[in-house]
Amino acid sequence: MNRDFNFDILDIIKKRWSSRSFSQKKLLENDILPLFEAARYAPSSYNEQPWFFLLAIDDESKEKVTGILTDSNKIWAKNCSAYIILLTRKK
Repeated sequence: MNRDFNFDILDIIKKRWSSRSFSQKKLLENDILPLFEAARYAPSSYNEQPWFFLLAIDDESKEKVTGILTDSNKIWAKNCSAYIILLTRKK
């Protein structure tokens, strides 16, 4: 798919793609944990890091997470191999 950009932006942004479906390929924790390590070092205002991440990768955890999704999201994400939930605290 070719997209027209009005301004020159970073290639990484130009090549970004949002999928409309998920592979049923099983992800391993070692595939996902580097994402959490990178998030640990993300900067935040006042160095507060007001976020928390939850990983649901096994069937029991994924079933629990599915219970909090809207009906349309349950359909859309039913084949994902993991959920990453972002929580944040507000001050």
